[in-house]
Amino acid sequence: MLKVKCLNCGGKLAREDDLKVVCTNCGLVMDNMEKEEINQSLAPQSYNVFETSDSHVVSIENGPIRLQYIRLLERATRTFNMPIFIKQTTIRLFIKYIKNNNTIREKRYILASCFLISVRGIFKFNIRINDVAYIFNCNRGKLIRYVYEISKYFNLKIKPIKVDDCIAWLINIIHSNVKFLKILEERKIEREHYFKEMEKLINNILYSLKIVDLQGHNPHVLAASIIYCADKMLSKVEERRSILTLNTASKLLGISKYSIRDNYKLIAKKILLRALV
Repeated sequence: MLKVKCLNCGGKLAREDDLKVVCTNCGLVMDNMEKEEINQSLAPQSYNVFETSDSHVVSIENGPIRLQYIRLLERATRTFNMPIFIKQTTIRLFIKYIKNNNTIREKRYILASCFLISVRGIFKFNIRINDVAYIFNCNRGKLIRYVYEISKYFNLKIKPIKVDDCIAWLINIIHSNVKFLKILEERKIEREHYFKEMEKLINNILYSLKIVDLQGHNPHVLAASIIYCADKMLSKVEERRSILTLNTASKLLGISKYSIRDNYKLIAKKILLRALV
C-alpha cells in the first residue's frame, strides 16, 4: 500500500503488476503518480461525496453543497479538460468561503470564482474568464468582482495572462486540430516546416510591437490576430493562398472573426509604419 490517498474517494492506493497505481476502494487509476503526489497537499484530506435524504443536497467534508453545483463543476472540469485535483481544490475553497460568509446568495458566482482561482491562481493553467462565465452562466463583469473579492479573502493573486502564453496555447490548439492538419496535407505543406516558420514570424511580430501596443487589448484576441497576421505573411513569402482564413481562425481559436480582423489591421498598420521609418 502507498502512503498517498486516493484523490477521488480518499481510499488506499495499491500498485499493480503493470506499475499502474489503482485505488482499492473506487478503482481510480492514477496516470501520473508524481504529479498527483505533488498536488496532494492542496486537495482535501477526505473527499467523500454522497447524497443525503434531500436529493438536491450533497455532503462534502461535513459541509452541505447543492447537487446542481457539483454537476456544474463536473461540467466545467470536463469542458476545460482539467485534472481531478482542480475540482477538489475548488470545492475546498468554496466550502471554506461559504462557511465564513453565510449571507451570500449568489453561490454560483462563488463557485465559478473558486474554479477560476484554482485553475489560474494556484495551478497556473491558462483559461479565459469569458469561457468560465459562459460555462457557469454568469455575468462577466460581476464574476470579475467576485474573483477579486475571493482571491483577496484567500490572499491569492491572479496574474494577468500574457500574450506570449495565449499564443502558445492557441498554437497548441491549431497543432492538435485534425481538420487543420488535413488542410496542410491537401496543400502539400509539411507540418514541421509550417509551424517552424510561423514561430519565427510570430517572434518577429512580437519584437516589432512595443509594450504600449499590447496594453489595453484582450490578450487572447491579440494573440489570435498575431497568429492570423503571421499566416498572412508566410503565405506572401511562399507565394500561395493563406491557410488561416478569418472563418477558419475564428472556428479554430474560438474568437470572433470581426475581433481578429480589427486587431489584425491595427497590428499590420503599426508594423508597416515602423518598417517605413
